[in-house]
Amino acid sequence: MSLAAFEAVGPFRDDFFIAGIDVEGGFRAWERGWGSYLATDLVMPPRWGEAVSEEDLVKPQILRHFKLGNYYYVCNVVAVARLRHVLLAWRAKSSLALMAQIALLALKGQPGALRPVFKGIRDGLAGRLYRALGDVVF
Repeated sequence: MSLAAFEAVGPFRDDFFIAGIDVEGGFRAWERGWGSYLATDLVMPPRWGEAVSEEDLVKPQILRHFKLGNYYYVCNVVAVARLRHVLLAWRAKSSLALMAQIALLALKGQPGALRPVFKGIRDGLAGRLYRALGDVVF
């Protein structure tokens, strides 16, 4: 990021913590007239503290992540979708994708896997972001 863009857009938001930090920053950049690019030919496996095997990489992310990771992911997708500077098309697309992932988790996830997801939805709708890792109770 150029210094001029950084001055206009500002730093990434700390309250998004793990998930969506780059998405929110990209939409803020677009709102201020700067570009943001997505490199679709690169693979960046998630590293949220859990081990990721080659077998895990083919699973949908909602089935690979630990409960706290799913909490942050869902909470931040919902929170980003609430922001005025986020494009309506992205809000619709990400909300539909999130619903499909939650349905998949309901069908194939471990027992209790939906509890953090529902808490993430509630916190995202309420705008309660960035909880320290030890503060989230399911």
